[in-house]
Amino acid sequence: MVRFGRRRFLTAVGATGALATPLGRTSLEGITVSTGPTERLLSLEPPDFPENLGFDAEGNLYVGITSGEIRRGPRELTDETGLERDDTEPVATFPGGVGGVSVDDGTVYAAVRPENDDPSGAYAIDADVNGEADPELLGAISGFPNDLLVDADDERLLVTESSMGRVYSVSLDGDDAEDEEAPVWSEGSLLAGEGSEGSFGANGLTFFGEGVLVANTDFGRLVYVPIDSEDDAGDPAIYVERDGLVGADGITAWGPIVYVAANRQNEVVRVLPNGKILLTAADADNGLQFPSDVVFGTVEGQRTDLFVCNFAVQADDPEPGVLRTGF
Repeated sequence: MVRFGRRRFLTAVGATGALATPLGRTSLEGITVSTGPTERLLSLEPPDFPENLGFDAEGNLYVGITSGEIRRGPRELTDETGLERDDTEPVATFPGGVGGVSVDDGTVYAAVRPENDDPSGAYAIDADVNGEADPELLGAISGFPNDLLVDADDERLLVTESSMGRVYSVSLDGDDAEDEEAPVWSEGSLLAGEGSEGSFGANGLTFFGEGVLVANTDFGRLVYVPIDSEDDAGDPAIYVERDGLVGADGITAWGPIVYVAANRQNEVVRVLPNGKILLTAADADNGLQFPSDVVFGTVEGQRTDLFVCNFAVQADDPEPGVLRTGF
């Protein structure tokens, strides 16, 4: 998605009257927490399982698919229902799975796990090439690179790696591509998973206050990582940890409210300020199957529309695609 840099983010959220301040000084004043109807925007067929979503500033929707594609749903169709694969446009094809997708200033960024000898890590491609160009490696990340966040203020991507529970910093100009691996920005026990094979620690991430929140999938934990005056990571701290958040995957913030795609719960959960109250925004009764990402629209008429990635990879009768709800 278009993830605002910190200064842009704070300005935008301040306009709603619900500024997210660091840990503990937030207000519900002016915040609406009701939920609208849930509709199916896009339906895909296995093995096309969508894992992550992103929007550009013009309201075009980008869908990262584990079979190795990024496809775009044009803005004029994102208010519709019943779209299928042929209604979308090819953007890029990778030799392996696509995880996180973010779009900023005409460039699509993706966390990619190739199945050939190409390195896994963060890649970039022009949003307008329509599948006709090769993506550029910005930074190699071994293991399971998962979600990524454009920090335009500091000209970098923050990228989670789930198997070791880390957050990496990747330069937008590709300086890290020549290194053996991009530098680690934050790590520690709070970001690590259970430690067994297939465990998932650091996963989705979003700007929040003067730092970022990182979802820890295995522990149902949101970890706050402050960004200091040198743009380095401060000490991680638990923002909230609850059984109802186990399976936390993609996350996004609207002021002090955090929306979490809790894949193992088949729910999108709203975390109210200070993590004291969890409210369900959508669940299996609304068609959710292993939801893996949540993003808000970026254009007039969609800024309170929440788009949910229906990963559906563990469903008995999978219905992968993208759902849309409101609040």
